[in-house]
Amino acid sequence: MKNMKILLISLLAAVAAFSCTFTDWDDIISLEVAPTTFKKAPRLYPGGNVECSQLGLADLAQSTGRNDYDPASGTFSNSWPEGLLVHVYNDGSVGFQIDGSINLGDGKCYKVGAVIVKGGDASNVYDYTDIGGAIMDRGLVAPMNKGGQQAALSNLTFCFMECRESEPVVIAIKARYRAGSEGDYLLAAGTSSSASSDGEFIFTGGGCKYIGINPYPGTTEIVLRDYWYRSEVVGSITVTEGLNTLTVTVDLKGNGELFETRFFVGTKDQLLSTVPVGGVDDCPDHTNPLWFIDYTVGNTVSWTIPY
Repeated sequence: MKNMKILLISLLAAVAAFSCTFTDWDDIISLEVAPTTFKKAPRLYPGGNVECSQLGLADLAQSTGRNDYDPASGTFSNSWPEGLLVHVYNDGSVGFQIDGSINLGDGKCYKVGAVIVKGGDASNVYDYTDIGGAIMDRGLVAPMNKGGQQAALSNLTFCFMECRESEPVVIAIKARYRAGSEGDYLLAAGTSSSASSDGEFIFTGGGCKYIGINPYPGTTEIVLRDYWYRSEVVGSITVTEGLNTLTVTVDLKGNGELFETRFFVGTKDQLLSTVPVGGVDDCPDHTNPLWFIDYTVGNTVSWTIPY
């Protein structure tokens, strides 16, 4: 069985299903694919209502203002902007999603930067600015009241931020692997070697000259090759983009095992900055914090980063 290790931000399949095409809320619920939860820890603001402008979040651009909720009728006082779907569940928690795009009347692209959930004499603030904004979340609740119970929702405020352009990056991989069953590789079963990503070769150092770099956007499939042993293709590398994330997956053919996988995803200038100044050869220092080293033992290893 393949072993996949997803680090940092792990998103559910619902993100992929709704990252481009959305549907009405009732259809989502009937399909039992409610919006993915980020499990963000809210920040408590005591003392009642708080405005988006008071949150100290520099990226916030526009706001819905407070929208009062009537639990008896299950309705809000005002309509939400076109493209923003909001749902209050039976337990009082809130879910939202952007249906295609939010229309704030200026033609710009917006995501949800923060949500203020007011209940009782305090507000919970859910902040998404650190991930470039969110297009969906659920499980948002009002703070606990003085009796230790979750306060009923009294009003809700959405704070918006403009969509960010993701900066182009390059991807480079170097891995140590162990051959599996006899005949899987040119290596004898149980022996080990090194493999790396194909691509553009920019380094000259003996241990790094076969590490290829690959641009993203522009690359989704990369060959994993053992240049150190007869240039054999020993696996593949796939690149997939999620909601504010990029996942790079290294997959060995046959029954081989990766046991040390080094990932680089960043700008070309950042990659070049990992080459020691005055070093004996032109080769990155793979212990540099810009490189991520994964010691997972398995046929497949993945790394997911914010993007």
